[in-house]
Amino acid sequence: MERSLKLDTVREDKAIQNLTTRLAENFADIHGDTVVQGEAAEKKVLPKVAPLFVDQGYTDTSSEGPFEDYLSLGMGKTPMVNVYEAQFADAAIHGKLKPGMVLMYPSPTVLSKHTLLSLTPEGDKLGMLLSIDVKLQQLAAQHGFRTADQDQFAKVVAQRKVPVAKEIIDVADTPTYDTLEHLLDGVSKSYR
Repeated sequence: MERSLKLDTVREDKAIQNLTTRLAENFADIHGDTVVQGEAAEKKVLPKVAPLFVDQGYTDTSSEGPFEDYLSLGMGKTPMVNVYEAQFADAAIHGKLKPGMVLMYPSPTVLSKHTLLSLTPEGDKLGMLLSIDVKLQQLAAQHGFRTADQDQFAKVVAQRKVPVAKEIIDVADTPTYDTLEHLLDGVSKSYR
């Protein structure tokens, strides 16, 4: 039996979708320190958010490509990239950072939670193990992820002297799905 997950919206340009969603969430505070909601707020924010993408030129399909360029080529090509904390922490843990590379947290910020959707009993078991298995949590922390056991991550970053926030504070709610879709459409049109 074939199993699939149907998404409400599938966009052909994953680069725009991925980057726009992350930055639209991170720049929600452009709207007077409130979450962007509704048509009037979207129209106010779009002229400020769209150039953040258009001015970067070519966008990759994920944050991995620009971050790899940043790590290998330095700041010349990519002076600043928007990445997940786990990507930066993983690079620091594995000695890939160059002097002067730092992680900045937008304020307010948005937490990205990684979700496992189990489609089989085996997948359900994997989800449970990822939540409670000490060795799997240690492995996740060694790759830069904050785990359910916060001490795992804290121990790894302390041992490796990884410059990350001890705790994430000043977290904003994300805009609604509809608002993010409207922002995606607006930014996509700015590329044309």
